[in-house]
This record gives sequence, C-alpha cells and structure tokens, in this order.
Amino acid sequence: MLVYEDINVELDTIEVILQQDVPEAIIKLFENKTPLAWIGSGLSRIAAEMGAILSRNALKCAATRFTPLEYCNMMGSPYQPVLITYSGSSLDIFSVVEHFNTQKIDNVILLTGKKDTKAESILQDCGICVNLFTVPTHTKERRFVALIPFFALCALSHRLTRAKDEGKILLNMFTESRHQAELIRERVRKQLLEIKDWRDRRWIILAGGLSMVGALSWQVLFSEASLLDMMVVDIKDYTHGRYNSAFQRQDMGFIVLSDKITENLATILSSRFMKFYPTLYIHAAGSSQESMWTHIILAGSLVGDLCRVSGWNLTSPPQPSIVKNWNNWGKIRPYESF
Repeated sequence: MLVYEDINVELDTIEVILQQDVPEAIIKLFENKTPLAWIGSGLSRIAAEMGAILSRNALKCAATRFTPLEYCNMMGSPYQPVLITYSGSSLDIFSVVEHFNTQKIDNVILLTGKKDTKAESILQDCGICVNLFTVPTHTKERRFVALIPFFALCALSHRLTRAKDEGKILLNMFTESRHQAELIRERVRKQLLEIKDWRDRRWIILAGGLSMVGALSWQVLFSEASLLDMMVVDIKDYTHGRYNSAFQRQDMGFIVLSDKITENLATILSSRFMKFYPTLYIHAAGSSQESMWTHIILAGSLVGDLCRVSGWNLTSPPQPSIVKNWNNWGKIRPYESF
C-alpha cells in the first residue's frame, strides 16, 4: 500500500500568508504603475513567474520575470525591482544587490522567508530603501526538496499582487484549489505509476497562461527531486511544428495542464499525443488563479508521493560522490557594454 506524503503543514502556511496585510509602502509603489522586474532563481523563479503574470493581469502593470543573470546583464533598468529569496544568502542574490548599487537603484521590494537576512542587511548598507514582505513564523523545512520555501514564496507573490483585496477572498479561492488538487491527486499518481518506464522517459509539459506557473512547478520540483526529466513548452507554440522532434524518439511522455482558457487546446493535443506516447491530461476547473494553485499544489503533493515510492523522501537522492562537492558554481560577472 502506498503512503501519501502529508503536505498539510505547507498548505496551512500558504493560507496564513494569503491573509497577511501588505505594507502600505509597497501598495503605493504599485500605484505608480512603474514596470516591475520580478527577480528569482531556482525555486524562487516560480514565485517570480507568478508575480510577473499576475502583475500584468491583476495590477494592469507591465512586468517581466528575470533570473539574476538576466537582470545583471541589463543596463539602465526602467523597472521597479521585486527581489525574491527565501534565505537571503545566495551568491546570485548578492550579485543582484551589487547590480542595484551600480545602477543606483534606490528602492527595492524584497520577499524573503524571514526577517533580517543577509540580503536585507547588504541592501541597507548600500543605502537602498528596503520594502520587506516576509513569511511569518513557520515550520522548518524537513525535506531535501524544499516545499515550504517553494509554497511560501509563491503565496507571498500572489498576496502582493492582490494587496488591496481582503485576505479572505484569496483564502476562499485557495481552499477551492486545495480541495480540487486532492481530488485529482490519486488519479494522476495512479496513471503515472502505471507507466512501466515512467522514470526513464523524457517528459514535455504543455501549458499556457497562469497554468504555466504550474508547469514550471512540475519541472523544477521533479528535477530537483531527481524524479523526471522535463521540458516546459507553451501549449499553443508547440503546435507550430515543434512536436515533430518528439516523433523521432520512442521515450517521450506528455503532461498537459489544462484550465478554462486552454481547455480546447489541451483536449485536442492530449487526444492526439496519447495515440503515440503516455499522456497525462490534467484539467483544473475554476478561475485562472484557482487553476494555477491547483496545478501548483498537485505538483508539490505528487513530488512528495513519488519520492516515497523511489525511496528518498527526507534524504538526498542517489548521486555521484563528486557531485556533493560541487558548491561553487561561479559568480555572475558585472554588465559590460556591447
């Protein structure tokens, strides 16, 4: 009998964050309608992607998601930076702060997992005004795939972009998503485990709109968990001939994430690809934001379940011994003019 991974503590943390009040100073910055640069890497990148999409849709404000490398290779930024980091101690984040200082950025919105991080301290030492929005006191992460930081930063981004709404509105929406994800979870897990070689396949995840945040969640979480090799593709863009390369291989698999916007596309693509390859069609009902959270929660719960199946729930998965010493991945070089 398979044991489900319990992620209720993580989901309860999201509910608390979605009901937080957003600092008035940040609300005023958003009212300026200055284009926003959402900066994040690793698991933080998902929160940055969510923030950028919701800024365009909910705040009616131009917004772009950047990795630290992308942002540090931009001169004369017209953006209001929103920097996302759970620990505030990444070398990439320090490179971004250095770039802020070089570009004379005087005001930064900082999303973190706690107060008094090193990133916050360095920003203040540079004379940069820090508008902090952080996760309240919460349970320490116990897995090697950090679900609490992942969920918490996504919740901060969502709350930030809906700052003027009552927290209860977001809570009700999230409750619906949480319930829907639980209903879908068993079916999807069963379908995946029934694929004999599911671990050895190369998976393509197709999604669009806010469900793209869910697709990126699948990719990042399952990759870090050493479970699946995945590539995320815009569901409509994939129809422009990009599918041809898949037919040259026998080891492909498709995961198609659907919502009310992409349901027609998703249904057509799923029905066609399942004639050749294992294909998981996952539809999430409700508003676009509800569907987004359903796909995110599903990714988090399934990665926990499948880590249990694979035998490495709370410890790091097997890897070559030399990899464990790969700590220094290099420093982001400062911008150089072309």
